[in-house]
Amino acid sequence: MSFIINEDLKSQLRTVNLQLKRMYSSAAALDKEKFRHFVAEEIGKFGRLEKMSSKTLKELVGGKAIIGVDGSINQTAGSYPHYLAVLQALAKSTVGDYQVWKTAVHVPLLKAERERLEGLRAGNKDIASIFLDSKVKDTKLAALELAAAFQAAREMKPFLIMFDGPLRRYQTRVPEEWTDFVQYILRENILVVGVIEEVGTYLISGALKESYPYLEGQYDRELLFGQLDPGEYLEIDEEKVQRGDLRICFLRTSSDPQIIGLDMLKGQFSCFEAVSNLIYTLTPQDGRGIPIWLDLVDSEVRITQSMLDLLVDTYLDPELKRKLFAPKREERIY
Repeated sequence: MSFIINEDLKSQLRTVNLQLKRMYSSAAALDKEKFRHFVAEEIGKFGRLEKMSSKTLKELVGGKAIIGVDGSINQTAGSYPHYLAVLQALAKSTVGDYQVWKTAVHVPLLKAERERLEGLRAGNKDIASIFLDSKVKDTKLAALELAAAFQAAREMKPFLIMFDGPLRRYQTRVPEEWTDFVQYILRENILVVGVIEEVGTYLISGALKESYPYLEGQYDRELLFGQLDPGEYLEIDEEKVQRGDLRICFLRTSSDPQIIGLDMLKGQFSCFEAVSNLIYTLTPQDGRGIPIWLDLVDSEVRITQSMLDLLVDTYLDPELKRKLFAPKREERIY
């Protein structure tokens, strides 16, 4: 089948390409040393990470487990509200075969879900239902992940719990559960960290807007791309960037020039050096910057399309599936 590209589309893509080049050429042209000097003066300090020996790592964790936590969501092809979503979370221990699974099914057509959405709409009348529904799914997944982590914390009393993603997500999505969780892990001296692959903050451009006004709105991951050496970190000064009871730092943990972020509780930040070095030690040098244990958890918890299709075909009545969850576009003959 031939693939014809509309000339207007080609023109629009060329225009977007030029706009993006202009937008990011200023950042690419930054003098690295001058930029780092401004960053160190205005927002934080740079430091070096260290790879731990096996002996040092064993002494640090003291025979306790490290728990990796991640979640996954996938849904049938229909558009809102005619779809079914499957959510699951996994907390997996480095010690033994211990793991905790939490699962949920989300179906907007069900009465309970419709009522829940109407309750949300009462205070958000200008927001489309599809966006509120997306928020409900994210809240459910955050609750599952936190529940899995909490159970693992109680049953394993680990040295460290690593979440795949920012801790702020749990703080904002499930605040009551998060408060209970934090109180428990602080009481039990269990360290918690959020490992952020897709950094979505723009702290640096905000702090440097007077010196670098043309960088306004650019994300930290873009400004720090290639600015950190492998094994280097940028610690954000809490006095200059207020983030409540959380602290964030940026690390380059592999040969990949893209940074990752680390979220930690302010009350545990005195352990930043140990935690960041542990993260660095568990990350492959030629990888994408994420600890190997979190990658393993991610691979196990992920709900593939074939897995979802098998679940739906096995447990749903065929007529219900066709009536409620099969979009007409699947019947196209081309």
